Amino acid sequence: MLYLFAANEYALVEKVIRKTVDTLLPERNAFNYVRYDMRETLFSEIMEEALSYSFDSSVRVIIIDHASVLTTSNEKSINKDIPDEQIDLLSRLSEDTHLIFVARSSQINTKHKIIKFIENNGKITVEKDIDKNDWQRFVRAYFAKENLPIDDAAAEELLSRVTNLGAFLQEAEKLAIYGERVTLPLVEELVTPLLEENSFALVNAFISGDKAKTIKIYQDFKVQNQEPVAFIAQVGNQFRTYAHIYICHEGGMTNDEIASFLKIHPYRVKLAMDQRRRTSLEEVFNILLALADLDYKIKSGQIDRFYGFEMFLLNY
Repeated sequence: MLYLFAANEYALVEKVIRKTVDTLLPERNAFNYVRYDMRETLFSEIMEEALSYSFDSSVRVIIIDHASVLTTSNEKSINKDIPDEQIDLLSRLSEDTHLIFVARSSQINTKHKIIKFIENNGKITVEKDIDKNDWQRFVRAYFAKENLPIDDAAAEELLSRVTNLGAFLQEAEKLAIYGERVTLPLVEELVTPLLEENSFALVNAFISGDKAKTIKIYQDFKVQNQEPVAFIAQVGNQFRTYAHIYICHEGGMTNDEIASFLKIHPYRVKLAMDQRRRTSLEEVFNILLALADLDYKIKSGQIDRFYGFEMFLLNY
């Protein structure tokens, strides 16, 4: 049988692919399970393997990853043009040989001959991206499916600490192992913020005037043995993002339009706009100037890098 699983983010189809393979092949080995990459392997070679007879297994599964030829994407591949005679070989496959095409794009080329062949002789699954307005709902639906309630604060904190769907699923699986409920302390304990996420959280705490939380985030950063200069640069980037958001808002753009224009997660725009009443665009610019001055003093040896940044957080 033929399968096509397609999504812009592989994580959206990874589980269903894994489940399909496990159903077809409860036990895998080198003779009944093969994985190819269409960016590097010619389709003719893949079909040669698919049509070959195996003495060691009746059922075989062949994964054909990065099947961009079946989409409208511009992903590099050595299989841009597949001769019709090669595609026609699909009709000669044994019923015990299963080909699973994996496309890293949801934009399927419905006119392609292989697509038409799969439509008539197999199964096509195309997962659309999670809508930017549906992330909160997606998070709750995921944990509801796991029969694990999640607190609102925990969901927001989790979203602030992951940058993509793959990262979310990885952290969500970790959280599902512990306890009967996902709480904010559990997220803070188990989900380690990336440097960018740490700086984002610090900026929000800083603008909110929460000195205790600001220093705690800074102390967590120090535990990770990160250089203050790198963290200062990340914090500066976050304040620049705030400045861009405020400028776009003053220009009459909606939160969704700002997120799309700046190519950032809508949740970040929402948090920035929630802070709008606590700080002005002028204050953000002043903070950026202060950070630039601090960066210069650290690099020129006028002040200790750890002490200087901590004093900035406490006294600005």
